[in-house]
Amino acid sequence: MYRFLLALLSLSAQARIGDTTLGTNELGVHHVLLGEIIGTTPKPGPATRPDLSTLATAITANGHGEDGLADNLEISTPQTVFAPSNEAFAKLPAAVLANLLKKKNFAQLLDILTYHMVWGVRALAKDLHDGQMIPTIQGKNVTVRVTGGDVFVNSAKVTTADVGAVNGVVHIIDAVLMPPQGNALFFRGFDQFRDATSTEPAYGINCGDVDAAPRMPASLFEPANSDALRAYTNITLALYNVGGGALEGHKLELGRCAELGYIEPYYRYPQAQANWAPVGLMKEICREKCACAFPGSSIPGLPKCADIPDDPAAKQWCSLCGPTFNKPILVNIFSCSGTYNCREPDTNTASTPWEDVVKDLLELL
Repeated sequence: MYRFLLALLSLSAQARIGDTTLGTNELGVHHVLLGEIIGTTPKPGPATRPDLSTLATAITANGHGEDGLADNLEISTPQTVFAPSNEAFAKLPAAVLANLLKKKNFAQLLDILTYHMVWGVRALAKDLHDGQMIPTIQGKNVTVRVTGGDVFVNSAKVTTADVGAVNGVVHIIDAVLMPPQGNALFFRGFDQFRDATSTEPAYGINCGDVDAAPRMPASLFEPANSDALRAYTNITLALYNVGGGALEGHKLELGRCAELGYIEPYYRYPQAQANWAPVGLMKEICREKCACAFPGSSIPGLPKCADIPDDPAAKQWCSLCGPTFNKPILVNIFSCSGTYNCREPDTNTASTPWEDVVKDLLELL
């Protein structure tokens, strides 16, 4: 993975479902925003749904209501929200919900809430079809199932569809969606639009994070392959600094943005699509280690890298050169919450010469 946060400089909405666009008013909606429907606005309105009050409480938990997710529900960018009803939240053990609402667990709560939200599209019920996989703000997909006239999102049934707003649509569901669990390896990086005269901590800095685990062979996480996983991690960190990242001199780090207080989805674009790996660098690694041409490159006499099984015993991880693990990926982007003293990125990292990185990586592999 290489400088994935370059995408912060050239962002666009990522989700596209059917032909839905903001302002169609197919549902006859005028001047009602998503925040009013869910109840995250300072004062309830006539369109506020009382059956979504628990969701509103979760979104505005710990004083983040005016600056975080609630603020996103007030802007014009189209969104789709799969909203658990009060009854859906009541199915959770009471201790679980109470624990999630604690300030120390806000990162986990944010992970769950953003798994219910889709950015950049107003997807009506007619746009949902069986087997459809939809990327959420959280980063992982939800899967739509249509059976017997009923629509399900993962295992949650849509009980009320097409609750329309001028900036999106709400589909009320009967269960809380939980992001898939499993292997995880998060990297975070930074971008900056700083006013040089500002003295506020982390002013103008955005943090982006991404889970690399879905782009890695599962066998890399087995205890017997810990050395290979460490090498992969070191390689990823090294790649970011080749020629400078999106924010020159700011190193890529292990971890999530929420751990540093960056928990507000960036109001302009909470997600960005980025390329996974640099062709110039991976071309040499795949040629040397797997005798194939990395996607996007051409090497006379060598075939294009394909999706092939790894051979951990022989320390062969050639699936990392294939097209499946090198598709563009969505990066989640956050700003610093006003209630946190966010740590600024470390700027004491020099870019590494390209030739030295290639040499070092070949030795690690």
